[in-house]
Amino acid sequence: MIFGFHGVENWRGARAWEKVRSEWEARGEKLRVEEFMPEPVPDEENFAKHPVVVAETMSGARLYGPKAGEIAGFSGVRSIWRATPDLGEPVDVTLWLPVADRLADESGLARRCLELMAVQEERMAGVAEAVRRPGSDLELRGGQGRYDERWTNILLFSALGWADAYTSRALLHMRAGNGEEALRDVETCLWLVEKMEADPLVIGVLVEMAIMRASLIAVWEGLREHVWTEEQLKVLEARLGAFDYPERGMEALRCEAAYTAEICDYLRDHREEIPMSSDILDWMITSSSPAWWDDGVREAEDALVFLVPGGWFDQIRATSWTVLD
Repeated sequence: MIFGFHGVENWRGARAWEKVRSEWEARGEKLRVEEFMPEPVPDEENFAKHPVVVAETMSGARLYGPKAGEIAGFSGVRSIWRATPDLGEPVDVTLWLPVADRLADESGLARRCLELMAVQEERMAGVAEAVRRPGSDLELRGGQGRYDERWTNILLFSALGWADAYTSRALLHMRAGNGEEALRDVETCLWLVEKMEADPLVIGVLVEMAIMRASLIAVWEGLREHVWTEEQLKVLEARLGAFDYPERGMEALRCEAAYTAEICDYLRDHREEIPMSSDILDWMITSSSPAWWDDGVREAEDALVFLVPGGWFDQIRATSWTVLD
């Protein structure tokens, strides 16, 4: 009976996956993660291999979080005030400063805050140089030629901190009357957005959009305060017009489907690596098993993972693609 059950489920899974695979191949779609990967980039041209990016990523130090005592009164860029409430809760910028420095006008306060941020100038200049490199690989292949999400995720979340720092400094430059410097920091954020496009998965798109939102806050503040010149507006229009998020999002979803399929294929042959503390088994049971499957069986999860029909993994592979139709 057990052998018969496994035989039926394996047949159902194999049929479902073959049907989906042949349909998507007929459309000319990419089905393997490696097909979504960017082309390899020489180290000297690769954003992710710039010495400052490697050092910043591996150290874990965030640009917006200087060590205690480095900057007196500096509480982080999230405390910056903004003129547009719906784009960010306004905060009194004087909270950044020692009491003795809180009596200056707004321009003076901004200049004082820029002086405090100067302690990070070398780090910020290094990242700004890195994002202007022509390519980005993000070390996606890891050591075995496969997608290495650990390194990539560290780099992506480091990028969020960099975007916060550049956006906040751009806002300070605006208040201090430094339009060119503000534009340079906004452009750095937009270059950073472009480099995030090297990550083909949805997490890359989400980080990219978060950085873009930070950039647009600075752009909008510049419009509201009439900071940008006509030439600067042309530069911003050209940079912003190059991004196509609908197509980028769909490509990322297709890559997620391919990634899910490869994970299922791997876990089917390496079941001891399935983390039983996660929701993987529950996902398999609810998405692939017959309706009569008894929830009580979950009490035997440790043994159950080795009894799950291989066809259920194929069912998940198929489902990961059919949801995109």
